[in-house]
Amino acid sequence: MAFCFQTKVTISQVTLLSLVVLMGGYFFSPCYGIPVKIETSNDEPWWCQPCSQEHKTRHSRGINEPLKTQLSAAIGNYDGEISKYVNLLDSKLQIAKAKGQIKKNNWLPRKKFFRKLRKDNYEILPELHKNIQIYAVTFQRLQDMEIRTEDSSFDATYRTKILTRVKADIDLLRCEIEDEITNKQLPAPEKVPADFVDKHIPSAVDQLADGLIRDYSILKDYANFIKKCFTKLIGKANKKNRKNKKNKVEKQKNKPKRTPKNDLHQKSEQS
Repeated sequence: MAFCFQTKVTISQVTLLSLVVLMGGYFFSPCYGIPVKIETSNDEPWWCQPCSQEHKTRHSRGINEPLKTQLSAAIGNYDGEISKYVNLLDSKLQIAKAKGQIKKNNWLPRKKFFRKLRKDNYEILPELHKNIQIYAVTFQRLQDMEIRTEDSSFDATYRTKILTRVKADIDLLRCEIEDEITNKQLPAPEKVPADFVDKHIPSAVDQLADGLIRDYSILKDYANFIKKCFTKLIGKANKKNRKNKKNKVEKQKNKPKRTPKNDLHQKSEQS
């Protein structure tokens, strides 16, 4: 690989560039500090390449905490940085929404998958991994899609930044799921090919609205996906804890209160 350098380079720039070169194109995610590579470097796409995380031994029959924590981090990133772009799209697509131009993305996971997703059903992990890959290839295709427009309000750089952030979160989730699958000795997950969504997302669109509609609908589906996964993986446990707490409060309410009069009556009976 060849690099072209300018003649004036500061020490900090050299240091940063050296780190990037040494890491082979990886950057560090703010969630865990785990290097995440989100570009294809060989014959396999990035969502099929081995994860860079060290293998961690975990002993649990259910879904472990690191995966839940990574889901929480992905939701936090969406509700923060990514949702700003989604809200911007929402404001631009009011007419398209009113005309019913925003269609369902039928290749993305639906209700049947979520019915099987539970904290104690770790056998669903390979299917969860496949669905994460489907989102990975979807966002890669979406980012590669050329939006041909002369509209000066369209910020292609900002769009790329948002989609790259989503891809990084997806890759972190993929690696946590792979680690869970390895520890629980489950079957190796099926690999999703790079052309999986080619028939659903074109290589280029000639209308800005067409491109923005695709961004909007897929990002909304992605938000629904990670939030439902998070709820399904920890929601039941939280609901059970709330129920136990409620029962405890009810028992305390029904317990007869001790009064000085009752105490005196009990003492007189004992005498």
